[in-house]
Amino acid sequence: MGNSKLTGATLVLGASSNIGQRLVSRLGRENVIATFNRTPVQNGLHFDARVMALSDLPIEPDQISNAVILLGDTILDSVASDQIRARALNVTALSKIIDQLNSWDIKPIFTSTEVVYDGTGTLYDEESPANPIVLYGQQKLEIERYIQANFSDYVIFRLARIYGDTPGDGTIFIDWAQKILQGEKIICANNQRFSPVYIEDVIDCLIAAIHGRLSGLYVLGGPVGLSRLECLEMLIEAFGSKLKHPVDLEICSILDFPAIEPRPLDTTVSSKLLETEIGIRFTEIKDVCERIVTQISNAADGEKQS
Repeated sequence: MGNSKLTGATLVLGASSNIGQRLVSRLGRENVIATFNRTPVQNGLHFDARVMALSDLPIEPDQISNAVILLGDTILDSVASDQIRARALNVTALSKIIDQLNSWDIKPIFTSTEVVYDGTGTLYDEESPANPIVLYGQQKLEIERYIQANFSDYVIFRLARIYGDTPGDGTIFIDWAQKILQGEKIICANNQRFSPVYIEDVIDCLIAAIHGRLSGLYVLGGPVGLSRLECLEMLIEAFGSKLKHPVDLEICSILDFPAIEPRPLDTTVSSKLLETEIGIRFTEIKDVCERIVTQISNAADGEKQS
């Protein structure tokens, strides 16, 4: 395991993202230099990676111990629909950031993606060959390899689909729970599998990397592989007696959804290496579903009483 600098602040590039906001909160703002582009963050520095360099920011290299790279266009259809714009951010701009970090001798911690895998296998791990079938995955893999070619000490996390428990966070269980309460129809695929990972587990792993406990490439997913439908069924079960009406559910194939590129069908992963190296115990989806139902149900009851 490499030796990163352990003094100084953590540079969080893309701090307005769900992960970025949670990470800044957990680390403490006094220990972070946070950047944003469109969505301001408290005490953050504006940074448009497409037209600015890290050296344009009012920071000195000696202030920074390591850098967490969260920025980029992460929407698959957005990347595929405007390839020139997406490459300018996801590859060209990130390559320049990596070059600057290298010249400053700052360890990069990079969030990649499960869609570097083609979805034809199952239970991918660090030894599984990357073979992305979507452009977003290809761009992430290109940056992975660029980091590996230029650094001896780095961390790359291939992230599975992240879910949270904060109302309005846009993640899968929150969106479903809100639709269930409002009686909206849910169209859910039964033939795409993945390993959903709780956002706080992701933050735990990022903090372990920041503290120098990790070095190299890691797969970061939840403890079980499930289909979308199985995930929804777990949430419905968590509602229990709080469910006042049948769920308006239409089961379909993932192929029925409009998409510019075909999606990988099975990106279930194994995070055994992370479990071994830092002793993390990944959160069970059932526990988070119960917490989501309690929060959203209580909020709905409060609105009725007000």
